[in-house]
Order: sequence, then structure tokens, then C-alpha cells
Amino acid sequence: MRLEKFLKLEKLSIPEFAEMIGVNKSAVFRYIHEGSIPKAPVMTRIYLVTRGAVSANDFYRLTDQIFDVELEKNILPREALHADSFR
Repeated sequence: MRLEKFLKLEKLSIPEFAEMIGVNKSAVFRYIHEGSIPKAPVMTRIYLVTRGAVSANDFYRLTDQIFDVELEKNILPREALHADSFR
């Protein structure tokens, strides 16, 4: 889930969320509006605070459509898609 959508669903402001993850509000603004990608420690805090709803993949805009295309090209073997593989 994109960070902006999470904030809307949870009715959180940028400054509130920034405080929750320990960064300034301009950093969160950049994550949402300028495509900045958080460094690993901040991404970990985002992941934990959002209870996994926002992950690193969301910042790289990796979607199910991209995944499906790669599957169709047989880049990923179907057996790699076992549900336990992603936990």
C-alpha cells in the first residue's frame, strides 16, 4: 500500500506520522510527493508502524501487474510462489 493511502485510511497527518517514525515532516513529504525512498532503518520503522501495510516494495512501485508479467516470461518458477515463500 502506498504511504499516502495509509495515512488517509488511518487519518494521520504527515507531521503525526513523521513523529511516529522518528523523522521530520519534510522527509515524509518527500517520500509521498517526490519519490524519495527511505533508507533501511527508516523503512523498517515505516513497516513496523504501518503493521506491514507499507513495505519497501511500495516505494519502488512494484505491483502485482509487474509480477504477473515476469511470471508470464517464466523468469520466476511457479513453485517459487508457494505462500510460505513470502513470509
